[in-house]
Amino acid sequence: MVKGVVWNRFEYISRLKKEVAEDPEAKYVDLALNAIEKAQELKEAVDSTPGIYRERKLELMKAVIEKYEEAVNLLIKAILVGESAEMALRKLERMLSARATLRTKIIAALYGEEEPVGPSELAEKFGISTQAVHEALQELLKLNVVEKDEKGRYSLRSGVMDEVFRLIWSAVTELKARGVL
Repeated sequence: MVKGVVWNRFEYISRLKKEVAEDPEAKYVDLALNAIEKAQELKEAVDSTPGIYRERKLELMKAVIEKYEEAVNLLIKAILVGESAEMALRKLERMLSARATLRTKIIAALYGEEEPVGPSELAEKFGISTQAVHEALQELLKLNVVEKDEKGRYSLRSGVMDEVFRLIWSAVTELKARGVL
């Protein structure tokens, strides 16, 4: 059994290396981010499809899984050709949707607060609907970035900003090592 798994992994990487050799100019990070964006759009379609359409939901979820699988393959190809962190950071900007920008704004707003904040307070601060803020907060809750108290108010999970700063620091360090910064 183990030999089969190892052999399949070897075959998988060999196949990806062969594909990379056929198209060395491809920007795999860019292609992977596009696949992730498409997967997210499909996931939103799943979420908006009524429960009575189970077969349609299953079709859409299968498509979501296939898009994420495609993204993983492309990211492995990016590693194989050595696409840089600089490229990944630049291309990541294109992936940010309006919702992702709102999530970033919420994280920044919560970072400056000593007490938990409610969705209506954030909506007023940003000049948008409470529903939009609530949806973004639910996504942040699923990602384990925020915590919700018994009153329905939100705060950043302990250590989140440390993780953000560590990620930024490591990216800057890599860019400096490559002579970009």
